[in-house]
Amino acid sequence: MMRYLQKIVYEEDKNQFLQMVTAFQLEYADQSKFMDYFIRSWCAEDKMKVWSRSFKDRQYSHMLTNNYIESWHNQLKTVFLGRVRNKRLDKLVFVLVNDVEYYLNQEFERVVQGNGAMSPFFKQQRLRELEAEEVD
Repeated sequence: MMRYLQKIVYEEDKNQFLQMVTAFQLEYADQSKFMDYFIRSWCAEDKMKVWSRSFKDRQYSHMLTNNYIESWHNQLKTVFLGRVRNKRLDKLVFVLVNDVEYYLNQEFERVVQGNGAMSPFFKQQRLRELEAEEVD
């Protein structure tokens, strides 16, 4: 049963996912108490969006790992909270709303505009462009 549920969770196609959920319900229909709980607690569409990978945008799929979350948490503690132990929720919310949100908006704008460090390829290309302009 666990392996079947794992396959369902990691299915990325919505139609296939819904077919697998239906097949799972038929396969384990004899487990009436569990099926009642499963359908009641986890089969509503708003709940499926939480636990199913098929409802997640592919562009954010790299953010679904523990390593990504741990890395971001480390950044939050180091960069934004200065490695100082924080026991106050109001301070955390203040930092998230004012500092982190501002930083993420700035990063988004930087990436969209193409500002920031050049890759070696683009740096070499830009140097060639500047040399060509000097010749004119």
